[in-house]
Amino acid sequence: LHRMMNTSEEINKAKAVLIIGANITETNPVASLRVKSAMGLYKAQTIVVDSMQTNIAKLASHPMMVNPGTEGLYIQGLVKSVIDQDLIDEEATSAFPEALDSLRQAVGLLSLEDIANQTGVDLKHILEAARIFAEASRSIIICGEGILRNAGGYQHMLNLIDLAWVTGKIGRKGCGINTYTDEANEQGAVDMGVAPEYL
Repeated sequence: LHRMMNTSEEINKAKAVLIIGANITETNPVASLRVKSAMGLYKAQTIVVDSMQTNIAKLASHPMMVNPGTEGLYIQGLVKSVIDQDLIDEEATSAFPEALDSLRQAVGLLSLEDIANQTGVDLKHILEAARIFAEASRSIIICGEGILRNAGGYQHMLNLIDLAWVTGKIGRKGCGINTYTDEANEQGAVDMGVAPEYL
């Protein structure tokens, strides 16, 4: 999969946007304009998860200030909330029943109350965010270095993929996961092979 699953036009038309660990108004201003367009034209509900106050969080319909370092735990809370509230997309998951069973078992070990306490986000807001993302016809995830470069960033990304898969937001037009770098042209440089640390 490419780092970006969605075009700018699809972000423009999103009905729900989950932004996590990405201060996009500072690091990706053009992308932030796309999100603001979705908020204005399509009344997109925007869930912003971050441990610091950002400009996009001030504009969001659902700003979620989490305790530093608990962004990944919040994602796990969303996945568990989707399963507990039976917001699973049957069409997307029916082809992989064993994977769904494994995911159910994994989230069964989690406590939403503990997640709420550790992240500092009220449980009802976690449940509401899960419903918004799952029930929207066009849901998009935008994540940045604030989640990817945290300890366990790779696992956090896998959990975001779980969230998108179980809600049917992978492979559906207007839905997907998009990861943004913090520096201008950073992704393009890597795509061209300018990554000496990988020889």
